[in-house]
Amino acid sequence: MSFKHGLYKSPEYKVWTEMKRRCHKETASGYERYGGRGISVCDRWKDSFSAFYEDMGPRPSVNHSIDRMDNDGNYEPSNCRWATNSEQMKNRGKINQIGQRKMSSSLVVLARKMYAKGKSSYSIMNELNIDVSDNTFKQMLTGKTYQNVGGPIVLKSLSAPL
Repeated sequence: MSFKHGLYKSPEYKVWTEMKRRCHKETASGYERYGGRGISVCDRWKDSFSAFYEDMGPRPSVNHSIDRMDNDGNYEPSNCRWATNSEQMKNRGKINQIGQRKMSSSLVVLARKMYAKGKSSYSIMNELNIDVSDNTFKQMLTGKTYQNVGGPIVLKSLSAPL
């Protein structure tokens, strides 16, 4: 296989391959948070690293990773940027007055899908960094909306990636 762009071992190439894997390979770790929620890679980028690199450019630093500005949107030029972890955390859901991030409806949907596939409530809570009583979480997983189970479901850490 020949790589005309010469960036096969670059950090940007790794980002591109991982982005495609988590969106389009059902057996990939993290698929349920990306492809499983309907997030995909645009046609322009899906089969062309050169197009991805042309649109995104080089990663500004080792502290930057790809960020979808609309977390429910696809990987596409109009929705992606290089951002630091702190910049990305500002884009991850609403924060209440005491600095806790409330669980978004898309995260509730994701947790329910994981539960339907046989994951335990404990493993889902750990994987998604959700800090709530097991009973409340099970109520949310089994059909009650997260707004009506006794208050907001709060994520454990503002710095932990989803």
